[in-house]
Amino acid sequence: MRFYEYESKALFARHGIPLPKGSRVARTADEARQIAAEIAGPVVLKSQVLSGGRMKAGGVLFADAPDAAKTAAAKILALEINGHAPRGVLVEARQPIAQEYYLGITWDGIAKLPVMILSDMGGIDVEEVAERHPEHIARQHFSTLLPFSEFRAKQLVAQLGIGGADLGRITRVAAALAGIFTRYGLTLAEINPLAKLADGSFIALDGHVDMEAEARDAHTALLRELGIGSDETRQARPPTPFELRGAEIDAADHRGVAGNVTEFDGELGLVIGAGGGSLTLFDAVRAHGGKPANYCEIGGNPSVGKTCELTKLILSKPGVRKIAVMMNVVSNTRVDMVARGVIKGCVETGRDPAQAIAIFRIPGSWEGEGEKLLEKYGVEYCDRSVSMYEAAGRAVAKLGAA
Repeated sequence: MRFYEYESKALFARHGIPLPKGSRVARTADEARQIAAEIAGPVVLKSQVLSGGRMKAGGVLFADAPDAAKTAAAKILALEINGHAPRGVLVEARQPIAQEYYLGITWDGIAKLPVMILSDMGGIDVEEVAERHPEHIARQHFSTLLPFSEFRAKQLVAQLGIGGADLGRITRVAAALAGIFTRYGLTLAEINPLAKLADGSFIALDGHVDMEAEARDAHTALLRELGIGSDETRQARPPTPFELRGAEIDAADHRGVAGNVTEFDGELGLVIGAGGGSLTLFDAVRAHGGKPANYCEIGGNPSVGKTCELTKLILSKPGVRKIAVMMNVVSNTRVDMVARGVIKGCVETGRDPAQAIAIFRIPGSWEGEGEKLLEKYGVEYCDRSVSMYEAAGRAVAKLGAA
């Protein structure tokens, strides 16, 4: 779940990370004028959208006086960026910058540890810096089991040859950011840029925070205080009717998972699962030249009715010609129940299961019963001897031959 910039900064402020003067969100142009008047100096106004490219799109403007701030805010509030209407306008004091840094923490899947990243080339894409100027990037892993030591943050900063007062000031910000990352179940905590001002102090000019969806229930009080509703998915775009219906199907029955769908514009519907295996299968379909109509997750032994409704939803999507039902080896999901649900969904939408189901690959519990049922309806079944990659290829090939 993504936070807006103003929410990220409110979280930073709670833990002592310094922000620009003002740093408040305005919902109207008049509110922006009032904040600018309280700042009593030049201000920057930034559109609050969950999208990049604000500067190029005209979502970041500057003003030297309250009336000019009001005019700028009116323009920003009327501007959609990449299809997103702004939640508000963040108004902050504009201050002289001596140098910009990048500071971020994310999860390193290979090391299975959080990693702090610092660059003395802030304000630009850190991936670009890492590729073109790797000597300007420092990294430092830390444990989630042991108490965080500020020494880890100091080691990070020292890697770039930063010393003196700057070493201590950046270290304190990095340590605070690490505490936020671990305390709130984040997947990303980022300050870009972390600015050194002309007087030697440091402030977070921009902030980006992503929280694990599973961490929401543990931090409902924080989310409520930040004004984040329990119904907000905070994806890169508003959910489509297809995605909302998928969420309804999943929520209507507590047994297992059969939902979490993301809509795409392809022609092969996907009923896939097994955690990271679902991402692998999605990528495998694309690698074989297929065009997925959706991303989806099933698992945890969903009921026949739940799987049926999900199948009907995917088959009802315009442009979907066939579906591929694929999972990794599972122990708690009954193959026969998934097979019954998918076949029932095909029949109830007036589709012949043999024609609608391109492939069925779910090895696991009650596998023999599931295979018999699929054979009865003429559906090709793959056991665990067929890799997920190969199964995805077969599905794409069948779609091309249809």
